Amino acid sequence: MPRPKGKPNVMPSKKAIRGYYRMLREAADEGDVTAARHLIELHAVSQTASMKTGVQEV
Repeated sequence: MPRPKGKPNVMPSKKAIRGYYRMLREAADEGDVTAARHLIELHAVSQTASMKTGVQEV
């Protein structure tokens, strides 16, 4: 369903995404296994995407 006219996009900014990623990484460093699992999933997804596009991330 499309968003109603006049409403802002709900997609977070790149700055917000970086902050969320930092929060996950810090939680994983403190021993949170759920955060570590999500970081592993994000890494696997980015690797799969880079294989499809031929672009490698560092």
